[in-house]
Amino acid sequence: MSQPKVSCWFVRDPNEAPELIEAQEFVGGYVEVLQMNNYQVLINDEGSGLLTNKEVTDMVERAGIYRVDGRGIVGNAIILYGDAQWK
Repeated sequence: MSQPKVSCWFVRDPNEAPELIEAQEFVGGYVEVLQMNNYQVLINDEGSGLLTNKEVTDMVERAGIYRVDGRGIVGNAIILYGDAQWK
């Protein structure tokens, strides 16, 4: 039996940046935007019952801007770079 997985969607092209509805569908709920130095991380605002996303947790911890609790960042995440970032 396969384990459930979480996904990351990396977006560098501004023409591929998701609209709000598309982002909500991908993260599975309301979207929270974490503003990093040169990119944004879009995650599920509530995170209840979602699996830890180790890849995104590591990215956020390395950036040192947000304090990540013991559970880490959970669920699917969208990473927006450069002009793909939401205004």
